[in-house]
Amino acid sequence: MVGDSKENDDCVIANEMIFIPEVRNEERPKVGMKFDSLDLVYDFYNGYALLAGFSIRRHSSRREKYSKEILRKEFVCCKQGVFKKEEPMAVKRHRGISRCGCKARVVVKVSGCKQYAFSLVVEGHNHTMTPPERVHFMRSHRHISEPAKLLTKQLGSADIPTHKK
Repeated sequence: MVGDSKENDDCVIANEMIFIPEVRNEERPKVGMKFDSLDLVYDFYNGYALLAGFSIRRHSSRREKYSKEILRKEFVCCKQGVFKKEEPMAVKRHRGISRCGCKARVVVKVSGCKQYAFSLVVEGHNHTMTPPERVHFMRSHRHISEPAKLLTKQLGSADIPTHKK
């Protein structure tokens, strides 16, 4: 963490603080790391994000003109970009600011034999990291295991509710 400022909803609003996740070196993405597929890249970066305390999303990509093969893909922090303030219709619940212009991202490019390699890694965030006990609530980390899905289907088919009323 570098700098001093006031925070509003985890996003820094003054003096541009930079938060670097505290993760072991083996789990950090590094320029030049190679993967066989984009799914493996996503899984690796999402695993790093889970340990670091943030969530990720797929951002942009560039495809080959004729074969439509992905040549470049960008994965960003979920707080990348800025929320456009529009006239609210019927606001059900105030959810706070979810985007605050975070610059953390990785860029992956095709590098020979259909492998993907990190070409750019930006680790600095402009917001605090989510504590380990709450990070599983973030979108890219929310998953229902196969046994839980199967149990839910079985309970549903037997008309047994899966929640309390």
